Amino acid sequence: MNWFEKLKLSLILVSIKGDLRQPQNYAMGRVPKGHSHWNIAQQYIYDIERIIRELRAAASFVSSLPEEAFLKDHSISREDYIMYHQGYFLDLTHQLKDKLCQMVGAIATPRKDYLKKKIENKTTLRGLLKSPNVEKIPKLLNLLREWDDNTQNGVIAKALKKRTHYHHYKNPLPKVESYMRASSFKSMLDPKFESHLSEYGKKKLAEKMEENVQLWQTDGSNKMKDTLGAIEKNVDEVARVTINYFRFPTLKKGAELINEYLKLDDLVRAKRSSYSLSSISSANRFIIGLADKILTKIFKENLRAVYLTGSIFRDDFIPGVSNLNVIVIMRENNKKEELLAKLVLDILSKNANIFLESKILPEEKFMAPSSEKIRFFCLTDGMLILGEDLLKKEKTPKVCFNLAWLLNKDFKDYVAKIKEKLKDKALALSDNQLSSIAREFMKRTYRLSFSMVMGNQVIYTPSFKKMRELQNFYYPSNKRLNDNLYKLLKKGIRADREALLEVIQSYEKKIMKLYDTMETYCDKDNPHLDTD
Repeated sequence: MNWFEKLKLSLILVSIKGDLRQPQNYAMGRVPKGHSHWNIAQQYIYDIERIIRELRAAASFVSSLPEEAFLKDHSISREDYIMYHQGYFLDLTHQLKDKLCQMVGAIATPRKDYLKKKIENKTTLRGLLKSPNVEKIPKLLNLLREWDDNTQNGVIAKALKKRTHYHHYKNPLPKVESYMRASSFKSMLDPKFESHLSEYGKKKLAEKMEENVQLWQTDGSNKMKDTLGAIEKNVDEVARVTINYFRFPTLKKGAELINEYLKLDDLVRAKRSSYSLSSISSANRFIIGLADKILTKIFKENLRAVYLTGSIFRDDFIPGVSNLNVIVIMRENNKKEELLAKLVLDILSKNANIFLESKILPEEKFMAPSSEKIRFFCLTDGMLILGEDLLKKEKTPKVCFNLAWLLNKDFKDYVAKIKEKLKDKALALSDNQLSSIAREFMKRTYRLSFSMVMGNQVIYTPSFKKMRELQNFYYPSNKRLNDNLYKLLKKGIRADREALLEVIQSYEKKIMKLYDTMETYCDKDNPHLDTD
């Protein structure tokens, strides 16, 4: 492995270290904080690698010309073919100079200065040769000077000078005696002139033309190889002195980092639930069994799957207060079967004195992007109780602000609807209905407030008890608000609609700032989204 390859690996390892230290940024797909200049340098590494491959290809094309049939098919002469690749080679050399300067600028400039001055747009060879950050890296200054075609006359500088003339002024490539002779002899072989030559003259002209074309090709090929060799040596030395100065991770340490990094994706993903019906009471298991029979009888072959989700499996379940949440998936949409199932489940709920909350939808809608939140709860806070598991291959999302947004982006619309309902005096609401509205609001508010832990600490739990512990641990300044919310969540609110409306508006003011922040940075359709 040469030094350039080692530098590429080193920058990858630096990024990996940043991801391991800041899994919250990894989960969001963002560059770790403080690592932007390393990440930019890594991108230039790939550009440099590509350009060197293209330089090698251009040199190879000139050293080994294609068959005459190929040239004829493409309507190009050998001379034009050679000159094209020579010119491209010079352009690539100039391009490499720019990329190398940008890479060195990103590596050598301290992060705060790199970001503050937006140096990526200003890094030039002239600037780097005056930079104290470059000067303090031993030997780097001399290596960069090889690219200065204003003061130097080495192989690389000569190629850059040629490129300047090739691009802006008179083409320097044909200014070779062998090329001029070959062109002259070729002109003499023009049919109008050739007819006046003897057979011997025609033969000698053709031989001379071929001889000089080959001399020009060989000369050009050798110069390209010499330039390529000097470029590769220079780039490799730049990599070597950079690695030695910054003391990047060793290969042994790198292997350890990579092994740890390969586990990161699984570590930051929400975990599938491992619930079992054996963990719930026999009374609830009996109700679930009855619901299974009802659903099977109503939907018959149209029943695809049934999931049970929610607090029934957790320590948040409050007998007589909490719901049994059932997700029913049909093969084909059938409104008649859906309405009948809801009616019968409602009768079962009243007779069993437990509220069975059902959501019934066709498979196509269940698997659509719009139902990602429902599928997430089925995966992480539920279990399949009937039919075929449609989520076997479903990958759980990464725990970050994007997940928090997925779970809470309907919060604003939800609050607007319940406020409208409470303000509608024509709509009668019983004490039980008001209590149910209050508890659902507290649950949603608590999930939204937990977004800070999810986004910053890469932790997810469906348990409200665990949410409380984690929020108080990571954000003790919010302990009073968290504890009050949790108390209301567990005990419920007994209040008339006016008092309940005031409570909702009060908590809405406290929590909506977090919602607005997530909307700005997580909503892909938001025009304020920072996509850098």
